[in-house]
Amino acid sequence: MLVGGGHAHVEVLRSFAMRPLAGARLTLVTPGPEMIYSGMLPGRIAGHYSHEDCVIDLVALCRAAGAVLVPHAAIRLDLAEKRLLVAGGGQAPYDQVPYDILSLDIGIVPKLDAIAGADRHAIAVKPIGAFEAKWLELQTRCLLPEGPRRMLVIGGGAAGFELVLAIRHALVVGLGPDLAAAARLSFTLISDTPLLDVEGKAARRVAEKALEMRRIRLLAGRPAVRVEAGGAVLDDGSFVPADAVFVATQAQLPPWLREAGLRLDAEGFVGVRPSLQTLDEEGVFAVGDCAGMVASPRPKAGVYAVRQGPILAANLHRFVLGEALRPYHPQRRRLMLLGLGEEEAIALWGPFAAKGKWAWRWKQHIDRGWIARYRVGASGAGAGR
Repeated sequence: MLVGGGHAHVEVLRSFAMRPLAGARLTLVTPGPEMIYSGMLPGRIAGHYSHEDCVIDLVALCRAAGAVLVPHAAIRLDLAEKRLLVAGGGQAPYDQVPYDILSLDIGIVPKLDAIAGADRHAIAVKPIGAFEAKWLELQTRCLLPEGPRRMLVIGGGAAGFELVLAIRHALVVGLGPDLAAAARLSFTLISDTPLLDVEGKAARRVAEKALEMRRIRLLAGRPAVRVEAGGAVLDDGSFVPADAVFVATQAQLPPWLREAGLRLDAEGFVGVRPSLQTLDEEGVFAVGDCAGMVASPRPKAGVYAVRQGPILAANLHRFVLGEALRPYHPQRRRLMLLGLGEEEAIALWGPFAAKGKWAWRWKQHIDRGWIARYRVGASGAGAGR
C-alpha cells in the first residue's frame, strides 16, 4: 500500500505499470486525483504554466499500474493490526484499509504554531493543492483597482525565495498598463537565517542581487514571531505591514503519522535506513520529505524524493520476492535551479552560482521532462517513458 501521491510513489506506479509483479496488489491512498509537481509551482504562480502543465493524473497512472485508488485522506495508522484508517465517511471498505507492505510518501505540513497567528492570518505554501486555489483567489483580488498590494513572504529557503519572485512577476504582469496600481506594489521576504541554504557567500550574493534588482526587500536574520491581520511582528518588536502574508518556513509530519509509533529522527521525521525501510518496521518504507535519512541527513528537497523513486520501486519488488534490498545513497551536493519570476533562473551548485535565461531553459527542460515520464498514453496501456 502506497500512502501519498508524492514524487517517489509516482515512480513506483510507473514501475509497476512497466513491470507488474505477479500476485502483488497495489493500492494508492491519497486525497486527490492528481499530484501537483512542486518544482513547477513557482512557474505556475508566475503564469508560465497552466494547471494541466504541472499535474500528474493519478487516476490514469493507477489504472496503468493495475492499482486500486483510495481517494481519501489518512487519519490514523495502526501498525499492530496493519491497517490504515482513512476519512472515508464510513464508506466501507475504504474506512479501514489493510496492508502487508506499507510505503509512506505524504510530504509534510506547515508548522504554523511556530508563529503566533499564522494559522489565522497567513497562507501556507503546503499542502500545494490548497495553496494553488488560495493563490488564484488572492490574485484575482490583487488585480482589482483597490486590491491588495503589499505582499510578505516568511521563509528564506528555496521555496520562499522562488515564491516571492513568482508573486511579484504575476502581479506586475497582471496589472500591466495600470502604472499607478503597479507603483503601489511592495514585496518583502523575511528569513530567520541567511538567505537560502548555500555553501558560499558568492552564491548567496547572486540570490540577494536578484531580489535587489526587483526591489524586493529582504529582512534576513529577522524572525517573524506573530502574524496579524495587517502584517507581521518581528522578534525585535518591529512591524512589517502587509495585505497578504505567505508562510514557507518550518514543516512537520501530520499528527496521525507523528503519533503512529514509528521511530523518528532528530528533526521529528520518520527515520529510515539506506534501504528506505523505517528503523523499527521492516515492512514499512518511507520516502520524500516525511522521511529522514538517519545515516546521511539531507535538507528537504524534491530532488531526493525523485532519486529515491527507482530505489523504492526496486526494493518493494525485492522485499516481496525475499531478495536483498538496494541502498539509496543521496548525492552530497544537489543542483538548485531557482526561478526568478520572469523567464530567468539561478543555477546553484555548492559555492558556485550563475543566472540567466539559459538556466530557466535548463530548469524547464528538467521539469517538463520529469512530468512527461508519468503521462499515460492515449490507450491507457502504460506510463510515459
